Amino acid sequence: MEWKILQRNHNVYASLVLALVKSKDNPKDCIACVIGASSTDRDPEESVDKSNPDVPETLIYKLTADVCVVTEIDLRPFEVYWKPGSPLYSAKAVRFQIQVSWSYTSPEFPMTQENHLQHFKLSEPFLCIDGCLQIEPLGRAQREEIDILFYICVCYIRVLGRPLSPTFELQVLKKSGQLQLKYNPEAFSSILTRFSHEETDTVEPEEEILGGLRKLLSIICNQKL
Repeated sequence: MEWKILQRNHNVYASLVLALVKSKDNPKDCIACVIGASSTDRDPEESVDKSNPDVPETLIYKLTADVCVVTEIDLRPFEVYWKPGSPLYSAKAVRFQIQVSWSYTSPEFPMTQENHLQHFKLSEPFLCIDGCLQIEPLGRAQREEIDILFYICVCYIRVLGRPLSPTFELQVLKKSGQLQLKYNPEAFSSILTRFSHEETDTVEPEEEILGGLRKLLSIICNQKL
C-alpha cells in the first residue's frame, strides 16, 4: 500500500514537472475576469482620485483555471488623448502577488511613462494556486489639472501562461477548509499531445525533467506552498 502511494505521488509530481517545463511554449492569456479593486471610478482598472501619489492600488483577477503557471504580465496605461497635453495615467511601478495567503510577491517592475503595451517577463514562472492574481500599481505619476489630484488608469492587462486544468484542479476540504490538489492522468495525456503539436524545438527528455525539477524546487522554496 505504501509503495502504491509513493508511486502515485511520483506520477503526480512528474506530471507537474512536465507541465512546468512546457509552460513557456506558446503561452496564452489566462485572465477570466476582474473580481476586485481597492478603489474604482467607472471601471475597476480606473482608480479614484488621491492627493497622496504614493497610496498603493490593487486589482484582483480571476484566472481561467484553478492552477496556472504564469510567465509574463503585460500592462498598457491609459492616455486621455482628447485632453490638452494627452495626459497618461500610468503608475510608476508594478508588482504581482498570488493568492493562498499571498505567498508569492514579485519584484517591483518600473513602468515607462509611455502609451504602449509594457511587458513584464518573470525570471522564473510562478504557480498560481486558486486561480487568483493580484496586480499592484505603485505610485502615481499623473496629476489631474482640474482637481490637482493623482489618478491611475490601465486600459489593457494580459496575464500570459499555461492553465493546467483539467489535469490539476483544486478541491476545498469541508472540515479543515484546506485546499487539496486533484490530478487527472487522462487529461494530462491529452495536454501532452497538444503541447507536442505546438512545439517547434526538440529537447531531450532528460533535459526536460532536470529543468522541470529545478523550476519545481524553485517555486516550492519561493512560494512556500
